[in-house]
Amino acid sequence: MSEISETSFPYRSINGDRKYTADVWADFFKALFTNGVVPDGEELIVSAAGGMVITLGTGRAMIEGHVYRNKNDISITLDPADGALSRIDSIVLRHSPDNRLSDAQYVAGTPSESPVAPTLTQDELGTFELARVDIAVGAGVTEITDEDITDNMADETRCGVMSARFDLDFTVWQAQMAALIAHLEQEIGDAEGGSLYELKRLVFDNTVVPIADFTAFEKTDGENWFDGYFEQGTLGDSDGAESASDYYVRSVNDIAVTAGDIYSYSDSIGNGARLFWYSDSAFISYSDVADGSNATAPTGATKLRIRLYDAAGIEPVDVEWCMVNYGSTALDFMDYIDAEVYPYQAKRALSGVLSNMHSLVQFGPDATQISAPVANTYTGGIKLYVSEIPAKTIVIPTIMCWKAV
Repeated sequence: MSEISETSFPYRSINGDRKYTADVWADFFKALFTNGVVPDGEELIVSAAGGMVITLGTGRAMIEGHVYRNKNDISITLDPADGALSRIDSIVLRHSPDNRLSDAQYVAGTPSESPVAPTLTQDELGTFELARVDIAVGAGVTEITDEDITDNMADETRCGVMSARFDLDFTVWQAQMAALIAHLEQEIGDAEGGSLYELKRLVFDNTVVPIADFTAFEKTDGENWFDGYFEQGTLGDSDGAESASDYYVRSVNDIAVTAGDIYSYSDSIGNGARLFWYSDSAFISYSDVADGSNATAPTGATKLRIRLYDAAGIEPVDVEWCMVNYGSTALDFMDYIDAEVYPYQAKRALSGVLSNMHSLVQFGPDATQISAPVANTYTGGIKLYVSEIPAKTIVIPTIMCWKAV
């Protein structure tokens, strides 16, 4: 007799003909959720508690379709350190079908000149372990500090963060984006008559942003954004708008320029702008530019500031970004960030990211709690701007940053 290929559940039982086992339910949850810590604001945080004692905090985890929960802090004492060699210990969350439970276990590592974390047992049909943290135990130490504890929420091979399996898979999208960028490189290279032009691009996967990272909006020099409010100009004011009735937003940072060079301008909706040219000490003149048009830096100009106006009935707040280029090089890329709409920010360090890069942040389902999150680059990472602090840790599936070089 052939094996039944189709199954379905749950349905009402009649005389016990629809009984569902724990394995059936576990298989159901496993199909919906990945293994990892549940990002609910608790996250089973492990911290040093004095001496060789650590504390496992409250929280939940999903392990092969089985839910683990810790309702109270648990104190765990590590083995004494070896006198000559270091080791790496682990606090694991162990799913044990034979014992019909999941619990936290301390696993001591092996002392070595080159210590490694204990190998996890990950049998999909049997015992399955997640290493919530790994702990570096130095030779001869008598106290563990928080710096010795490595959180594995961002490491899917050791632990990870639980997420929905029906989350979008951006692998194909990333490949398409890479192909599009390669195509643009070729087209621009042809347009430039063979001159050197390429795109520097960086991709970051599964970036974890804890609640603690979100703080009040802060204006920082050198970061690329516009003042988050309208100002009413004064007629004849070089730093103001064209007339007393015009409203504008202005760039916070200066863009370094060279007198006599030609610069092009573009923005997200074709609004156009007024470019204010300055020497090191004084205002020189301004140039009105349409989206996609050029302007020449006047004699003595060393820096540039941008003003966005309510052109053609379009309020400047509708301009999501603008960019100033010199030849094929993107000098500055700036986002409009409204401090009243987005009063909170989170700063995440990302290696290689520069302030004049474009950014594409693909928020996953963890960010649905955030009202219209936006992002902006700075030299060393990105900032997320949100209308309210999220209720739990969020994980960003994909962050892509790129610029012309």
